[in-house]
Amino acid sequence: MFFERRLPKRDFYCGLVGCGDFARRAYVPALNEADIPVAISGLYSRSVKSARDLGKLMYYKPKIYPSYDKLASSGIRAVIITAPNHLHYLYVTESLNRNLDVFCEKPVANSLDEALRIQSILKDSGNILMVGFNRRYLDRIQKLKSIIQKGTLGKIEEASITHRQNTGDRILGSDWLSDKDNSGGGILFHVGIHLINMMIYMFGEVDSVIAELKNRKMPMRFGEDTAYCELFFKTGVRGSIKASLVEDVIFSQEDVIIRGDKAAVTSNMTESDIVLKDHQNGDRGIPCKKEHITESIYNELSYFYDCVKHRRRPDTDIDDSIETMRILKAAYLSAAEKRKVTIAEVKKK
Repeated sequence: MFFERRLPKRDFYCGLVGCGDFARRAYVPALNEADIPVAISGLYSRSVKSARDLGKLMYYKPKIYPSYDKLASSGIRAVIITAPNHLHYLYVTESLNRNLDVFCEKPVANSLDEALRIQSILKDSGNILMVGFNRRYLDRIQKLKSIIQKGTLGKIEEASITHRQNTGDRILGSDWLSDKDNSGGGILFHVGIHLINMMIYMFGEVDSVIAELKNRKMPMRFGEDTAYCELFFKTGVRGSIKASLVEDVIFSQEDVIIRGDKAAVTSNMTESDIVLKDHQNGDRGIPCKKEHITESIYNELSYFYDCVKHRRRPDTDIDDSIETMRILKAAYLSAAEKRKVTIAEVKKK
């Protein structure tokens, strides 16, 4: 029982690599849900104190290992990686080479080249690799996808996602998030990667990208604090993404607007529900589960468990990450050279 801090009985056990602030805030509440099928039998962090502090927050008591090697050799079947971004490639490749299935927080690696090397390791391995694009597993986002697929909006013409937060001071207090060499980039890499991934989930392949990046308040070592991207999809949809972490807001805000020739939908992260704006029949609310970060982590870890158990390839697999990272690379190139960049061009490089 959880009250006795005993490890719950599960089909298999996972190790958790990385026990920092995000793991404590987002993953521990999800892992503490009594009915989550994922159980963590062991923890590893470069900071033993961080591992101990996280372990104290869990309803059951996982073992703390002094090295990744000892955790990987402890009999676990899979590993969940929430370490700093610049360590993802190392732990993903080490885990795959040890025949472990892997769930890795986004990004799977800090560069497209590293992601492609991971893809080559996976090709003949038979292992499961899932990347944590948690928004994809929200009820609200899946319902938006269903509305699009059913043709309710008619021919999709344009879509926009706006993300606003005010977390610059907190990020500058991090020894790795504040440095783009360790984190991978600025707001486009931290948040924009999620928004890009959501858009390709809904609208398919991107043909070309235009991007503008700014440093309004954050130092250059962080990377851009504000990003604007236009995505031109092969289906004809024109998508726009605006993201900033230096806005004058108390809580993070995220709004989605999708317009078709028959109707439009709007949705925001705070209220969760979707509003369908039908050109003929007026507005109609579509209720969604009120889910935020903890629920999204619960959803995706439960899905990962199912993929491992049934040897099913996840939706957010390595190919999905590579497609997303190609768009990111095109966006950074576009901003640097002030021109439209095609994905075909990125593939040739």
